[in-house]
Amino acid sequence: MSIDPLAPILAYKHYPALERRLHNVMVYIDECIQKSPSGPTGVVMPEYHNDVCVFFLNFWKNICFQT
Repeated sequence: MSIDPLAPILAYKHYPALERRLHNVMVYIDECIQKSPSGPTGVVMPEYHNDVCVFFLNFWKNICFQT
C-alpha cells in the first residue's frame, strides 16, 4: 500500500483513537462471550461472507489489477 497514491491511508495521529475504539469493541465482545452459554462459538463466527462486499471487492480488484 505504500506505493498507492492515497498512502498513507490512515494518518499516524489517528492511531490512538483507532486503538481506543478497538479496545472498546474487544471489551464488549469479551463481555458477550462471558455471558453466552455456548462461549465464543455463540458470539464469534469463524467466517462472514457479505455478498455485497464480495461483489465490490471483486469488482475493484478487476479494475485495479487488469492485465
